[in-house]
Amino acid sequence: LAHRHEVTVAPQLPDGWNEVHLRGLPVGEHRLDLRARPDSLEVRHVAGSVPLTVRYAGQQIALEPFEQVTLTS
Repeated sequence: LAHRHEVTVAPQLPDGWNEVHLRGLPVGEHRLDLRARPDSLEVRHVAGSVPLTVRYAGQQIALEPFEQVTLTS
């Protein structure tokens, strides 16, 4: 749904991993930095000209350009 400025994030970390960090992840015209842990997701909107709707663990937020948020499950 990148063309609608939306992304759903549902990380499933392998056994033994405490976190994963992705930088510059492309989502349409947007770029995100993500840090996923078993019970939380940190998202930073590093590039894009309009808000991006982020869905995680039943939550939905509109993340403004250059905004950062931590969501918990």
